Amino acid sequence: MKKIDLHMHVMTTWNIPKIGKLNLSNPKKMIEHMEELGIGKAVLMSSGEKKIPFGKNSVCEKICQEYPEHFAWMCMLDEVNPDTVFDRLRDCKKRGAIGIGEVSINKRLDNPFIQKMFAAAEELELPVTIHMSPEEGYSYGVVDEPRLPLLEEVLKYSDSVMEMFCPQTKCISFFKCSKTNKNYFYN
Repeated sequence: MKKIDLHMHVMTTWNIPKIGKLNLSNPKKMIEHMEELGIGKAVLMSSGEKKIPFGKNSVCEKICQEYPEHFAWMCMLDEVNPDTVFDRLRDCKKRGAIGIGEVSINKRLDNPFIQKMFAAAEELELPVTIHMSPEEGYSYGVVDEPRLPLLEEVLKYSDSVMEMFCPQTKCISFFKCSKTNKNYFYN
């Protein structure tokens, strides 16, 4: 049985930017790499709708249309027009998005826009991937307080959604704090 990578970023352009130590691959190169590692399918994370030029929804969707046997995609919304969150996510789901991710808006987890996304995710039955950040203005990623009380509330909320679909599955979260370089698990 081949593995599934639940968090991947892929580019379609040949002028692929190098971001720090991060090298982004095009789909063909990534498929070769996936095969070397025994990965049969990967879920592409989106950077949003229009704001960031690479890895946005339309790019992820296009890659999945070209390589459906290798990739699925999660959508992300730009932080605009909060009243259209549900409709925009419903449209992404109709176009093939299997979830929302990665949520990386550099705002607190209780931000009204983020909360609207979570409410729409529940109604549309879309899982959510969250990238955490230690503080607003530090970098990209959703922000919580020390001891992660806001994330704890979100995970309680997500457990009820998980129970509907996978009663034997417990919701587990893993993230790395880029400021301290420490790994954290929450279960």
